Amino acid sequence: MLQKVENIEAAYKEVVRYMMRRGHKIISTTEINLSRYMLLRTDESFFLVMFKREFFRNFGIQFRNMGASGMGESVNITELKYAAANGAKDLIFIYPNGAIYTISISDFLMKSYEWKNKENKEVRSVSIHELKRENPESASVSPRKSTRIIERAPELQYTLDGVMASSGTINKASLGGKDE
Repeated sequence: MLQKVENIEAAYKEVVRYMMRRGHKIISTTEINLSRYMLLRTDESFFLVMFKREFFRNFGIQFRNMGASGMGESVNITELKYAAANGAKDLIFIYPNGAIYTISISDFLMKSYEWKNKENKEVRSVSIHELKRENPESASVSPRKSTRIIERAPELQYTLDGVMASSGTINKASLGGKDE
């Protein structure tokens, strides 16, 4: 059964729980860009994690001249470069319904389109068909637009430039379980 998540903090904790259930040891987490992204280091890999309210619904319209159709997913290029420069190998997207999708950064870069969004930020977007569903317990459930306000964890501390937010290790005790 998927665990629903209502905010960024809950989404990140759910990804950590999921990785621990799969046998990964969590080494560290670092939140960047005002907690919109999290770098997650495990004993086996390094990930850029994002909580998304819904898929990029206009992907097919935005890139129809390039043969694209359907929905997609997007990542800001600044955070993508930062994650890659720090050793991240894969992207993880988690949605309010608890669905988790992944794609390697190299596949994302090869299969995505570059563009600028309304805020004039450089973004890359890829079709959702390129993403791998990690927790298919309820594959028929798709992300829906959330009407809840996305909250930031109150204990996070932010730097003046907003790039690096918080760094620390998440263990079972901080997730409500017993630490070993």
